[in-house]
Amino acid sequence: MSESQKDIPIPAESEEDYHENADIEDFSDSGSSALGDFQETVSLSQTQRNRLSNGEGIEDLSSRHVGDQDHLNSDITNNGEEDSLSSLSSSSSSSSSFSFPKSLNKMDKDLGTTPLPLLRPKPKHKWFAINEVINRECGTRNHFQNAQLFQQRFYGSLHAVKRLELMYKLEKHKGCVNSLHFNQSGSMLASASDDRKIVLWDWAVGKCSLKYDSGHTSNVFQTQFLPLSGDNHIVSCGRDGQVRLAVINSTGVSYTRKFNCHKRPTHAIATHVSTPHVFISAGEDALIISHDVRINNSTRLGYAQEKHHKIGLYSISNNPLNSNVFCTAGEDRYLRVYDRRYMSGGEMEVVKYCPSNLVDNNCVHVTSVVYNYNGSEILGSFNDDDIYLFDTINPSYNDFTYKYQGHRNNVTIKAVNFFGPRSEYIVSGSDCGYIYFWDKHTESIVQFMRGDENGVVNRLEPHPQVPVIATSGLDSDVKIWVPSCEEEPK
Repeated sequence: MSESQKDIPIPAESEEDYHENADIEDFSDSGSSALGDFQETVSLSQTQRNRLSNGEGIEDLSSRHVGDQDHLNSDITNNGEEDSLSSLSSSSSSSSSFSFPKSLNKMDKDLGTTPLPLLRPKPKHKWFAINEVINRECGTRNHFQNAQLFQQRFYGSLHAVKRLELMYKLEKHKGCVNSLHFNQSGSMLASASDDRKIVLWDWAVGKCSLKYDSGHTSNVFQTQFLPLSGDNHIVSCGRDGQVRLAVINSTGVSYTRKFNCHKRPTHAIATHVSTPHVFISAGEDALIISHDVRINNSTRLGYAQEKHHKIGLYSISNNPLNSNVFCTAGEDRYLRVYDRRYMSGGEMEVVKYCPSNLVDNNCVHVTSVVYNYNGSEILGSFNDDDIYLFDTINPSYNDFTYKYQGHRNNVTIKAVNFFGPRSEYIVSGSDCGYIYFWDKHTESIVQFMRGDENGVVNRLEPHPQVPVIATSGLDSDVKIWVPSCEEEPK
């Protein structure tokens, strides 16, 4: 890259538009060395600059060089020989420099193009500390904020996301950490691992409160607090197909119980605040089971199936505003929404969601599904493909509304999640070991962080109240990220 090409920001639709919208966020605005290296990668070639000076926009350039936007999307995420969009190019370097997939490197060199996710305009900052504090303390009628609104606005701000950095590592496990879950108040964090142990953390001070044997005979895949008073009921599931309950007290585990088991590995548990004694489990045997800790028997709700063919399940999520409705995902390309009141055999799902470009693809499957804060949207992460957002308000329109690109989901059963009190951002791990944050509406990458030394980030658990996120992967620790970076976000 020539010296003249460096420090050139990504343009808007034209060079004139760029000067009119100079406050659009760009990765080059960050002061970190990682973002500085990243800026060089996404700089425009001389050919593009010449074309822009003649009034040609990004879309025109993309069509001339690549031919079709969908083809570029496919190259970014679906090429079998590619690495992630952001893979570490040199382990010996102290800063995080990135390289693109081989096909994109060649395209960038030959045609002067930039991968599509990096050409998207970045969202603008809408949270400014001085104004927010004034409005909280003595704001006018139209701008007054109470403490709760102040907290929520900061949590959902781009300012908080861009300030995230590693606070510390929680180290007690001796294997991959497969599950993370905050209790309802956010004061405690539970983690589960391949070592078959469950650890409860006082995460704010970085200390282990309790470590106990889960009772599972193999890897523990998920653990959650039941939303009961005291936060002393913890449920778990694992590779052995078991679903277990542990009741804890001040001295340790006081009671354990095994529920009706699945016949194959069980990856997912879903709880709901309005039915705190009840939770649902889903396994690779395609069976969905409802468990009530107050009684001895569990209830089989039914099987996930497609034309009488059972579909093994990897993920399940409850609608936060309706405890009867939940969504599952697994070994095929569909997200299935069920209402437990109408599950009586046959084709039981209320509605199915699948991206239109994947309807005929029998090789893809969904590794994770999650509802947003009010149940109006469902997010699905597709293996060897992208992350898709679906609208649940209009069930007749079951194609995706947004698509998030740039990560790589191929090696493991990888989770995806929302971040922010109103689900303002999408967050996912990647096979390259990085954590990515996307703005929900612009689909642009607004933050990325090195999250795992061994190469894969699998779990991401946002705090329910404040802009803190816990992550884990193939490393045997849990990482806590907080918005404490002293570098002022640009």
